[in-house]
Amino acid sequence: MTSPDDLVAGRGARGASVGLRRLRHADAPAVLAAFASNPDMARQGDATSLDAAERYVTRLLASGGSQEAWVVADRGALAGLVAVSVDEENRSGWFWYWMTDSVRGRGWTGRAAATVAEWALTVRGLERLELGHRVNNPASGAVARRAGFLRGGTQRGKVLNGGDPGGGRAAATVAEWALTVRGLERLELGHRVNNPASGAVARRAGFIREGTERGKFLIDGNRIDVATYGRLRTDPAPAFDPVPMLDERFLGAGARR
Repeated sequence: MTSPDDLVAGRGARGASVGLRRLRHADAPAVLAAFASNPDMARQGDATSLDAAERYVTRLLASGGSQEAWVVADRGALAGLVAVSVDEENRSGWFWYWMTDSVRGRGWTGRAAATVAEWALTVRGLERLELGHRVNNPASGAVARRAGFLRGGTQRGKVLNGGDPGGGRAAATVAEWALTVRGLERLELGHRVNNPASGAVARRAGFIREGTERGKFLIDGNRIDVATYGRLRTDPAPAFDPVPMLDERFLGAGARR
């Protein structure tokens, strides 16, 4: 079986022109070009000028290991990025990737993602990786599946796209305030699956269960699943007896109730 070191180095990989290497400060101009290649790159961060691209690269390189960034290199030049934002305490990481527009559709993203995921779960010593993608971006979902990720659920209305949102009494009161007076459109929460009382609070506050994040937390040496919930402004408001909100600075007229 190919070792993770071989995978990262690209030894024996198909397509000799593409490989993986670490991000460098000198990659900033290529990052800027990638962000200018397609309007959808705006969701990946702020790199609309060379100064901004340099700051983007510097943040990743100065993270002290909390950001593991690997360049997808075409004959040495940056063509994309596959990275892991590491949560050391829980031995897990948020997995993310992007590719410049001109090299999309070649299968490089899936191969690179699978390679970095294998590296992260072996050489880097992580035990769980997670990612998310917009449901109207099936190509990103295909990359995730090629990299071995299993779908855990759907977070309804998670991302605001073009202006459209794609403890009992106390929790319900604050949730209602946040979705009306505060002007939010989505709330989300999670609880350990071995804490059913927290789930009961979420449901009483109008949250709808959306999925399970397998092995999310590391507790006393055991990996514990997390149940995820969301509540949208457009969801029906739950029936509840509100707790009085006493701080007038944060109150306003506009509640649905």
